[in-house]
Amino acid sequence: MSSTKKTRQPFALLKTSVNTLFSHSAILFPYIIIMFVELLIFEILLFAPRYPLVKFFGPIISRLEGAVFLHYPFSYYILAKWFQNNVLQSFLFMIFNSVFIGTSIAIINAINGNQPAIFKAAFKRAASFYVHLFLGASLPVATMLGLSYLHQLVIARALIIRSTTGMYFIIKQSVLISAPYMNLLLAVFSATLFIYVFPAIIVDKKKFFPALAANFKTLWKSFWFTFFMLLLPALLYLPMIVLQSASNLFKENVYPELFGALAVIAVLLSVFIDAIHYTTMTTYYLLKKEEQ
Repeated sequence: MSSTKKTRQPFALLKTSVNTLFSHSAILFPYIIIMFVELLIFEILLFAPRYPLVKFFGPIISRLEGAVFLHYPFSYYILAKWFQNNVLQSFLFMIFNSVFIGTSIAIINAINGNQPAIFKAAFKRAASFYVHLFLGASLPVATMLGLSYLHQLVIARALIIRSTTGMYFIIKQSVLISAPYMNLLLAVFSATLFIYVFPAIIVDKKKFFPALAANFKTLWKSFWFTFFMLLLPALLYLPMIVLQSASNLFKENVYPELFGALAVIAVLLSVFIDAIHYTTMTTYYLLKKEEQ
């Protein structure tokens, strides 16, 4: 199939990208490192209420959440809450994940150019652009945090509604029930706006502002295509939303350990979705370059 046809057929592009991801383990390796660090953080938070970590985390948990959350089963609720905290995950994405996503993109670029996929060389290339990758990562993070804040205002307004019937009640229920699904859409939208910044930095060796310009140039005629390509893999997260919503709804009837397990799966699934996202859109970026 020609590159032109691939760029115009979403499912063909997605299939090609997923096959590339799994047929070249070197592309996955940076994401495995990210997952390892996520699990390490989870383990630290898991043992935060226990000796010796409780000496450090105990006063923090007591002050922020209450002393009761130092003990079973409430400690698992805090574990899930803190591990999935937007600020923590955003910080990790900018400081740590960005350079390893850049490494993965460098490996894809090497494979596309029929060059050896060497992790050390790819990491060195990504590390040399670390500041620009950090700035590039801050854009979707800032956008998502801003949109989430506005969404929280909408939710807060809905909670004020006291009607138990009628149109206002329907609006309230719609806003509350759809909240986690809206968060998913906002995350996809935020990623769509800046998804080509990383490939522009790594593939074309552009600095932050030229990469941002290249991002919008690529996005100008392909916004909805890009949004759709990012939305498809993101739908893998829907079962997790359903499970988390059900667990919160029936909190008193489920084992507290389930909240910790779901938090781990949710974050690792997010990393896997990122792997598909950046592999797919880097492939698209490279194909578009071949067409020019």
